[in-house]
Amino acid sequence: MTLYKIITLIIGFCGTASLFMMFQQNDRKRILIFQIFGTIFFCVHFYMLGKYTGAALNAIAATRAVVYFNRDRKYFGSVVWLWLFVVISAVAGILTWEGAISILPTK
Repeated sequence: MTLYKIITLIIGFCGTASLFMMFQQNDRKRILIFQIFGTIFFCVHFYMLGKYTGAALNAIAATRAVVYFNRDRKYFGSVVWLWLFVVISAVAGILTWEGAISILPTK
């Protein structure tokens, strides 16, 4: 196993650990912080695997979590964000789609 693959696995494990810890939190802000870190780790993980659909959707999820983290600020509390992220996710999936296998982390 190459060093690149080992680093990729470690990053994926960090994403899994972050998202596992997310479910152990009681506070909304802390839940979103762990979700942000977890999805960023998975974004990098999928990018390193060459699976751009997974990387794009995790980048969108991280951005969405940042927006919802700040929802009590002006402009971030709007329902428009919900529909914007639905449309962005659909477009990203369409643009990066390479077949059903493109959503799986396989080479």
